[in-house]
Amino acid sequence: MTTVRETIKRDIGIKVEGVVKVFDPSTLATEIREYVVTDKIEAELKTIFDTFTQISDTLRRGGSPRDVMGMWVSGFFGSGKSHFAKVLGYLLQNDVLDEGSGEHCIDAFLKHLSDTPRGKDLRLRLAEVKQTTQIKTIAFEIKSRQSLTNPNSVGEILLGEFYRSLGLSDNYVVARIERRLQEKGLQDKLAEAYESRYTTAWVSQEGRGDLATVRRRLGEILPDIDPHTYPDQRAAKESLADLFRHETVTAEGIADELVAWVDEQKPSGGKVQHLIVVIDEMGTFIGDSNDKIGELNALAEMIGNKGKGKVWLIVTSRLLIGPTSSRPWLVA
Repeated sequence: MTTVRETIKRDIGIKVEGVVKVFDPSTLATEIREYVVTDKIEAELKTIFDTFTQISDTLRRGGSPRDVMGMWVSGFFGSGKSHFAKVLGYLLQNDVLDEGSGEHCIDAFLKHLSDTPRGKDLRLRLAEVKQTTQIKTIAFEIKSRQSLTNPNSVGEILLGEFYRSLGLSDNYVVARIERRLQEKGLQDKLAEAYESRYTTAWVSQEGRGDLATVRRRLGEILPDIDPHTYPDQRAAKESLADLFRHETVTAEGIADELVAWVDEQKPSGGKVQHLIVVIDEMGTFIGDSNDKIGELNALAEMIGNKGKGKVWLIVTSRLLIGPTSSRPWLVA
């Protein structure tokens, strides 16, 4: 007698987590391989990848594409919006799922597509992404990454996650100090001097995680690391006090930093570099705050205007509350 298990194409014994965490790559292989592509999802993906590959091709040819660089994914609780956003983000990055076979995200995903003209077109777009782009994806759930220093700023949280993905502090003031030292070839010297003096690794919660402690300690050791900029401890402490008091984050500044990072990358083989930022549960974070909605839209506008397709935001929400202008957003 034929069993239910035998009539189902997929292995129903595979455990699939009920709640998808966009920031957790450990479950990515299962989430890609077991993803179910409905007709509606396939149609949305085709729209997204048609737009993305067209803009990427324009950049490769030296043109200036239109500035639609945000994707707003909305749906009720349990509708699969986080799963969709995670799959989309990592399809674009095209991570390796199996080191042994060399299988990538796109390779595993292709089997889910239909044999319709739409499915065949989507296969072509995914092949373009694989062959012509180099993409870094940063994914996080925004409420879990709220900062104690400014828990209400979309921009500060986004910028902190960007810095963290580069191995820097998620505090933007400390990260910018690190980047300046990095540009001078002094970042390793900072790590060595810090651990030698305080018997604590710089890249640790005890090292750079406590802002009051790290600010005091930087004032003590920066003259040894970069004496040209910080000739003595007094100068270092005054400089740090000024930075912590006056260093700011703006939508324009964030866009400039993200685009500058993309421009610094030099992909081989004529590929185009992109940066994808997946922000889960944005709607829950925004709530009914007009300030947060305004900040998010300002970020999208600036990233679109300055990046012209180099940087993309993908955000999820239970409600379509974010886009106050259709120009920088695709809505799924």
